[in-house]
Amino acid sequence: MDNVLARVQRRDFILRVLLLLTALFLALIFANMAASLFGVYKMPAGVPIDGPWGALLGSDQVTRGSDLLALLGVAFLGGASLSCLVFFLERVFKAGWRFLQDVTRK
Repeated sequence: MDNVLARVQRRDFILRVLLLLTALFLALIFANMAASLFGVYKMPAGVPIDGPWGALLGSDQVTRGSDLLALLGVAFLGGASLSCLVFFLERVFKAGWRFLQDVTRK
């Protein structure tokens, strides 16, 4: 048990946990942005775009161009969210697997 407590108190462990929490936070932010852009895509043509998406998509109303840009944004942000989530899960499972191996060896 002392080995586990010594590991937790090391600086590199704290930095790794902060990296994992940052990746998880970014995954949530990217997923929310992708969901918001998907809502813009689902709007009927001619409806005004609320919020900052109108300036980003280059149109105050929904057009074919803004639909295309919204879908590209959904693909990009959804992919970024998925990659952050996969990074988080992979690191957590690796750490859990290493911990279980250390426990079973002793």
